[in-house]
Amino acid sequence: SPPYQSPQLQQALLLRPRTSDAVLSCPRCFNIVCMDCQQHDRYVNQYRAMFVMNIGVDWNKRMIYDDAVGGLKFDSAPVIERGGEE
Repeated sequence: SPPYQSPQLQQALLLRPRTSDAVLSCPRCFNIVCMDCQQHDRYVNQYRAMFVMNIGVDWNKRMIYDDAVGGLKFDSAPVIERGGEE
């Protein structure tokens, strides 16, 4: 019998475009975030997402990479308003 397949994997297998090089999932929660990906020409272990899903953006928060921490942290600088509306 085939190994156990999570509901996310089953969904990905059913909906994955046949020309996609990979299906990408969130490394934290394993939700599918992209089913249409292209493999990098030079770095074969890297992929780019063509169309994403299950993603939310909080435009009022900004994160930066901190070498001391070795990862992302919230930036304390104020967020600049987008669009120029006053």
